[in-house]
Amino acid sequence: LQPRCVPRSSAPVSVRSCIAMARGAGSLYAAANLCLVSAILWVISTALLVTAHETEWVEARKAPGGVENLDQSALEHRWHGRRQRQGLLVSGMFFSCFAWITLLSPARSLAKVLDAQGPKSASNAIFIVFVVAAALTVVEFTAEAGLSSTSDWISRWPEMMDEHNATAYHFAALQSLEISYIMVHSRTLWLYAMDRLLFATGIVVASCLTYSTKQLSPGHAHLGLFAAFLAVLGFSFEVSRFVDWEVFVEAGLALQALLDGVILPIWLVWLGWQLRGVSDRGGTVPYERQGGGAASTRQQERSTAELGMGVEVTTGVEQRA
Repeated sequence: LQPRCVPRSSAPVSVRSCIAMARGAGSLYAAANLCLVSAILWVISTALLVTAHETEWVEARKAPGGVENLDQSALEHRWHGRRQRQGLLVSGMFFSCFAWITLLSPARSLAKVLDAQGPKSASNAIFIVFVVAAALTVVEFTAEAGLSSTSDWISRWPEMMDEHNATAYHFAALQSLEISYIMVHSRTLWLYAMDRLLFATGIVVASCLTYSTKQLSPGHAHLGLFAAFLAVLGFSFEVSRFVDWEVFVEAGLALQALLDGVILPIWLVWLGWQLRGVSDRGGTVPYERQGGGAASTRQQERSTAELGMGVEVTTGVEQRA
């Protein structure tokens, strides 16, 4: 009798599990690498954006009176600062878009890891809110790029620098441009600040699932909750800037440097390390804070033993045939 091939469907369960595990490990390792890329992009975008806003404020502080001062000389200083920051601002938002885009794959992998023992609807919410936040960032980048280039062009018109064209109420063309510029930004202020709330929502859900499923380090969840708190605080600073412009803008810049430039990159690098750990221990063993990698080692030994038993059973069947 010729030896018969064992049908694929009758292959040992351990073999199919190892194949699925290998495929999942590849996706988790790719997501872990993207965590590092996203962290680097966040640092670069934060440095550019904070520098851009500080460049504008250096020129704005040369004229007293704050943002409510519509004096011709004060507005000229302010618009000179905006023209200087334009390249930094657009570049920073460009890197921010790619930082959000590269964050989507790690968010998807994080949701899959937390699907193991947690509610699937809750873990899917992590990926959904990050997708919406990334879409808002792309829309904000395209809108800001068009607004910056157009306003820069208009502010260079000769009539804008001629204060003799002012009306009886000392209202010239530059004052009209300034008010229009502020009104355009106010229309989308709450919309573009929503990415902070969406980020906080996704991080809170991920942290709560981490506590319940024990698939990741609880310390990573602690850092996520702290980042979510800073994100909500940043949202409140964004929407409160018209209450006290100088105070809340300066506070928002400091918070942006802390959250986007320090806390979020650390959270991402830690997440990448966690995803590699989940991949190494098969994605089914809960994270154990004590005992090091004992659980991971036992799981790998058990999988190897099951694989060996499956091969022996298959060989025996073929020999009898």
